[in-house]
Amino acid sequence: AGPAVAVVIGQPADDVPGLLASTRAALELAARAPEDAADTVRRVADRPLAQLVAALGDDRRLQEHGERMLAPLIRHDRERRGDLLDVLAALVAHPGNRSAAATASHLSRSVFYQRLAVIADLLAVDLDDGEVLAALHIALLARPRGARERS
Repeated sequence: AGPAVAVVIGQPADDVPGLLASTRAALELAARAPEDAADTVRRVADRPLAQLVAALGDDRRLQEHGERMLAPLIRHDRERRGDLLDVLAALVAHPGNRSAAATASHLSRSVFYQRLAVIADLLAVDLDDGEVLAALHIALLARPRGARERS
C-alpha cells in the first residue's frame, strides 16, 4: 500500500478567479487537516468553520486567540506529556456526543470525563457552553500544523 492521502475538494467555480479561490481554500483546508484525516475525502463546503479559519489564517489576531485560549492546555500537555489537546479536539469533533468523543480519544468514558474536568478547570470555562466550544474549536483549527504535532 502507498502513502495515505487526504483528498480535499474545493467549491465549484465558473471563472479563473473563482477557481483560484476554490483551490486556495482547498489547499488551506488540506494544510490544516489533522493527521487522522488521511485516506478520506473532505469537501471545503462541508467544513465552514475550517474554511473561515483558513481564510483568516494570516491574521495575527486569530493566532493570538488560539495561543491565549489554549496556553494552559499546551503547558499542561508539555509538562506532563498529557493528551488534553487531543481530548479537546475529540470533544469539538463530536459536539453533543461525548461517548463518541471518548471513543475517538481511545479513552474510557470515565477517563474522558476526568480529562474534560481538568480542561474546564485549567481554562476556567464551561464546556457545555456552545460559544465556548466554538471559540475553542476555532483556537484548535488556528494552530499551525507543526505546533499541533509538537504538543
